[in-house]
Amino acid sequence: MPTDRRGAMRANYAALMAACGLLAACPAVPVQETQGITELPIFAIQELGLLAGGSVSQAMAINGSGQAVGYAIDAGAVRHAVYFQGGAAVQLPEPANTTRSDAYGINDDGVIVGSVRISGVELPARWDTPASQPVLLTLPAGATTGRARSINSDGLIVGFATGDELPVIWQTDGSGDYVDATIADSHEPSQINDEGDFVGNAEDIEAGFVWSEDDGFVFVGSLSGEEDDQESEARGLNNNGVVVGNSDNADGQTRAFRWTEARNMVELGAPPGGDDGVVATAINDDNLVAGFGFTGTVDAITTSQPAVTIATETSQAFSPLATLGGDRAEPSNGASINRCGVIVGFAFPTGSTNRRAVAWVPTGCSVQ
Repeated sequence: MPTDRRGAMRANYAALMAACGLLAACPAVPVQETQGITELPIFAIQELGLLAGGSVSQAMAINGSGQAVGYAIDAGAVRHAVYFQGGAAVQLPEPANTTRSDAYGINDDGVIVGSVRISGVELPARWDTPASQPVLLTLPAGATTGRARSINSDGLIVGFATGDELPVIWQTDGSGDYVDATIADSHEPSQINDEGDFVGNAEDIEAGFVWSEDDGFVFVGSLSGEEDDQESEARGLNNNGVVVGNSDNADGQTRAFRWTEARNMVELGAPPGGDDGVVATAINDDNLVAGFGFTGTVDAITTSQPAVTIATETSQAFSPLATLGGDRAEPSNGASINRCGVIVGFAFPTGSTNRRAVAWVPTGCSVQ
């Protein structure tokens, strides 16, 4: 991004913060977050499966019925979009000449979204059922590649057209258009909620954002306490408008945050014991937050462990979850937690660097 554009965006952000919330009183805004749960459930880890002959998989999203989707690599080292059922990864149908496919989202109707690469070109795709051939979504005028990232209960899909990575919303008929073709490049969405709002990151200025039809793009700020600092990663969003992610605080430590329009950014609890930092990746409507603690830096993780907390209990440290014994285990970003509290992601088995799709399942909940 040109320096003058980045400077203008930072100046606009500083002006917004000065006008509302930091230096001046603003009109009262209804509190979006609900009380939700008050005690953490008990979780068990469950492997979701692999393709025949493969050794790598990851679950990216789960719906309210416990249907999980993601990707798996087959015996020939080819990556395929999959859904998980009965302890196995099941490949989704692909068009002819597909060289790779990925599933990133699934709604409660079982509609799956992601992308397929046909002769090496990535195109946004929707599977109306796990057995149906994918519908290739229409790209905005001038775009040649794209990816669908998330789908809500109304069938609205958010993703981006690659190259400039400008956000796109696709309608149920498969037509899509840029949310705002005039914005800075590399605004990559990760999740859309049932209100039609979506969350993501402006990569060039390392700024997390939430978008709504009323307010457009709003940067969520940072934990540093510096008025013009907006560096953060926004990873998850629930239907109450609560955003979670990570940012460096005033001491330079990577910490998880909760953000709402009413209260701005609040630091969540400390990492699990022994970890250098902690990231929040997803949140459900009961304010159960999934994330992971890590050693190293967020850009160069040495070890990681899955963890959970409650968004309203900001003084409560993240509680670790079970792993498969290896050095890495993390929930995925965005729609990786459902309303029952099932969380999906990946974990390394003992002695392995091959990730396996897993779910962390609260007592009384299930995955298909």
